Amino acid sequence: MTALVILLTVLAALDPRIREHAKNVFMRKDTLAADVARVRAEAHDAVAVARWSARERGLDTAALAVFVVVATGLVVGTLRL
Repeated sequence: MTALVILLTVLAALDPRIREHAKNVFMRKDTLAADVARVRAEAHDAVAVARWSARERGLDTAALAVFVVVATGLVVGTLRL
């Protein structure tokens, strides 16, 4: 994490385009809040589906369903970076 912060700081110091983009991202708090709210709602829906599946299908497939939900979340998070 520290290496990523250092890399972004160096890039922002060297390239004015990156500096402007970072400034625009951090200055638009309403857009950031909307994105966080959307991701939170999607995560809540995914957890609700996993809980429903665990109740409907029984405990033997619940572990697999939770694994699939977590793995999907990790893959989506990795692809967005």
